[in-house]
Amino acid sequence: MPSSAIYLLRHAESAPSDLVAEADWPLSDTGQAQARIWADRLWELFARAAPPRVISSPYRRAIDTIQPFCDRMRLKVSLELDLRERVGGHADGIGFDFPMRTAWEDFDFALPGGESNRVCQTRVVDCVRRLATGPDEVLLLSSHGLAISLFLNHVEPSFDLADWRAMRNPDLFKVRLDGAEFSWDRTFRLSSEGI
Repeated sequence: MPSSAIYLLRHAESAPSDLVAEADWPLSDTGQAQARIWADRLWELFARAAPPRVISSPYRRAIDTIQPFCDRMRLKVSLELDLRERVGGHADGIGFDFPMRTAWEDFDFALPGGESNRVCQTRVVDCVRRLATGPDEVLLLSSHGLAISLFLNHVEPSFDLADWRAMRNPDLFKVRLDGAEFSWDRTFRLSSEGI
């Protein structure tokens, strides 16, 4: 039965700006330092094994997080649009917390111009299934907090809003795909805690 190891990396700290499109937000100075640190940590993780196939969201912050590791390992980064962040949508005057709580309570809720959690989750799950094609394959996917959280919620439905809030920039999660079944390897832990 084909089996794949899938590592999901949440991007390093970014520098959001109203003057720059969200897809083009760069890493902050802290995020650039995190990306360099994570290049070392990922090298230690993969140095004694077959190198992973590296695929990133096309958003700048996701690419810039994984690029130092790829440079060190001489790996090419492929881009995959379906690993992008959930589109939040717009609603004046309601803040951020209300729509986020509502989206986790009702996976079909979406602000005008935005995606629902269900739409984003389906997109990311289908994407990961499509990417994990080979037997004994190792994938390293650079993506975003909500996109990864919704994928993990599909794998383990107890993963919820509180777990998303507890994620760090960056954090790395490991999932296995055995045949058609995903499983979350909770024994694996590589986090930005303490960095």
